[in-house]
Amino acid sequence: MVPSADGTRLFVNNFQSSRLAVVDIARELVVDSLVVENGPSAILPMDGGRTLLVSCFYTHRVLVVDP
Repeated sequence: MVPSADGTRLFVNNFQSSRLAVVDIARELVVDSLVVENGPSAILPMDGGRTLLVSCFYTHRVLVVDP
């Protein structure tokens, strides 16, 4: 999991559902989810957290995600 650029949200990879959950830290609530390719296994924030690199285990790809 990685925090958003402003620190108010967390991006949490869900390997089984192929999604990134968006968690509002203050409310302790999942507020959204982003669909990615099969098996998101690691997340790396880039550009101060404005871009996420997501590695996908089953497709052997790295996705560029604009959260």
